[in-house]
Amino acid sequence: MDLENANVQMTAGTHSSSDNDMSKILVNNRDGIPKYDFMTAGEISEFLGIGLTQAYDICKRINKKLDSMGFLTFRGKVPRKALYEQLPH
Repeated sequence: MDLENANVQMTAGTHSSSDNDMSKILVNNRDGIPKYDFMTAGEISEFLGIGLTQAYDICKRINKKLDSMGFLTFRGKVPRKALYEQLPH
């Protein structure tokens, strides 16, 4: 996806949990269709400078947390915002 032409907007999460409510980042592609901004294990590996196996473990841990909160999860991918929330500031 061409991020230079993408329109990024923040929307409030629809999950009802008060302290675990996660905002979602929506990216509009060229056709204007909103889609969520996910990072793959490969992208996480490059971003953090870690091995692919460790990146898959991070995906698994984040997805387990999101699943317990009632969100849909996808193996080997995590929402970018969820990853950033788990990293030290």
